[in-house]
Order: sequence, then structure tokens, then C-alpha cells
Amino acid sequence: MLKYFCFLTGDDYQMLQNDTPASQKKVKLLALCLFIPTGLWLINGYLLAKSIMQCTIMVSITTAIICAFLIFSIERAIIMMRGSNWVIVIRVLMGLLVACLGSIAIDEVVFDRDITIQVAQKKPLMLEEDLNKINIENKENVDKQIQLVNTKYNIWQKAVNDAKQEADGSGGSGHRGVSAITKIKEVYATQAQEDYQNNKSSLDVLNNTIEDKNKQIQLDFNDNFNSHSILLRIQALFELVCENTWMKIIYIIFTLLMIFLEFMVIIIKLLSHETNYERKLDMIENIGKRKMEALLKNAAFDPLEFHPLIKQAKTSLNKTSSIF
Repeated sequence: MLKYFCFLTGDDYQMLQNDTPASQKKVKLLALCLFIPTGLWLINGYLLAKSIMQCTIMVSITTAIICAFLIFSIERAIIMMRGSNWVIVIRVLMGLLVACLGSIAIDEVVFDRDITIQVAQKKPLMLEEDLNKINIENKENVDKQIQLVNTKYNIWQKAVNDAKQEADGSGGSGHRGVSAITKIKEVYATQAQEDYQNNKSSLDVLNNTIEDKNKQIQLDFNDNFNSHSILLRIQALFELVCENTWMKIIYIIFTLLMIFLEFMVIIIKLLSHETNYERKLDMIENIGKRKMEALLKNAAFDPLEFHPLIKQAKTSLNKTSSIF
């Protein structure tokens, strides 16, 4: 099993098998912790694809395997990373990012029914918002046209009253009967009526155009609306959390638990004590570094001088020369 664990964590099995029990135990612990986020993403990837996105079984299984492999690769890279404080910061940021994404994805599965209800409640509100955009865009033109129609109507009614008063003698010239002035005022009233009707027709056309646009928006909305959209469901999840106090408490507790499980590798990597195996790796690295520095300082250095065959040949020559 140790050899398998070393493969998972990227450690040297030949060195570790003869090392201290504490060193072996830490490698085993890190390898086992790898299975926690990997298993969570394997299950969650399948449920997301199958239940939330309504994919087929084969697509869901493929999605689960891809998600699990990516998380396994990231977590394995985090375990294998060694170096300065900047490496630690990058390691923590990578782990935190994966943990947050994992918690959101798992929340989508756990709170599936609550999110579905919230999405159903959002649907008419989203449609109303789209319809209001059309009404707001055309509101200025409609208001101007209504004002113009009212003005034309008042002009028409005033022209009709003037013609009646001219005919009955209660106004205008004061002569009762259909005179030339009365006919002129009747013509003016007829023109005012036609002008009013033309503008009223333009208003009706504008209202009909807006109504047709609203109907088309409703059709497009119903055709394109997808209650299984990931972004829509994430938005619904956070709206649900903000609106309901108990939901917020449960969500925070559950999310913190998921982040803790996903962050387990980072926590153990940072808080566990340095083992003899890790000190040995650092020692080998330091020795190699010092050797390279010494070689760079020695300008007359011949790399073949340290080759085992060259050393053996020199030893043989020294033994041979001692005979004479």
C-alpha cells in the first residue's frame, strides 16, 4: 500500500520504505486525504450533470470522471509543491478556490428542491422585467403621441363648437343659419377631425407594435427559459440565502463543512510537523546546491573526473605505477 500511496503523493518509495514510521504515516495520511475532495467532486459532478443539467447517464459519468481527475491533479500538485512563502500562498489560494467552487457545486445538489422553487418564482418576475424594458423604451414616444392626440382632439372639438355657434347664431358673426362663414368653419372642423383621426391611428399602430413585441418576448422567453441553467440556479441559491435567515444559517454551516473537507489536504500539509523524510529531501537539495556552487567556483573543473569509470581507471593507474 505504501508504494501506491507514494504514487498518489509523488514521493520516492525507495527512500520512504526505509524511513521512520512517522514519515510513512504522513504520506499515507496525505494520500487518504486526496480521496476526500476527489470523491466529493466525483459524486457531485455526476449529480450536477444528471439531476441539475438533465444530461444522459454516459455524459454524467464522463463529467464526474473529468471533474474528479482535475481535482485530483490540483490537489496532488498542492501536496507536491515545496518552496518559499510565495509557494505557500499560492498553495492556499489554489486550495481555497477549489474549496469554494466545490461548496457551491455541492450546495446546488443539496438544496436542489429549494432552488427549483425559487427559480419558479423568479420566472414571472424575469418576464415582467423584460416586458418593462420594452415599455420603458417606448414610453417617451407613446406619451408624446398621446399628448399630440389629445391636442388634436381639443382642436377638433373647438372647431365643431365654433361651427355650431356660427350656425345657431350664439357665437361668431351672430347671424343664424348656414352662411359662408359657417361652411368655412365646418370645413375647418372636418380637417381638424381628419387630423385627429390620423394621429389617433398612429397611436394605435404604436400600441399594436409594442403589444406585438411583448407577445414575441413572451414566446421567446418561454422557448429559451431553462430552469436548469447553472448561473440562474446559483443566483437563485444566493437570493434564497439572503431572503431566509434559517436558510442562511444552514447554508453557512454546510458550506463551511464542505470547505473544511475540500481544504483538508491544505490544512494537513501546513499544520503537520516536518518528518524525517522531508528533512532528508531538504538535505539532499541543499547538498546538491552546495555542490553546484562549488563546481561553478572551480574554473578548472572537469565533469568527467567524477565519473565512476574514470575514477576506477585512475585508481588502477596509481596501483600500476607503485610497482615500479
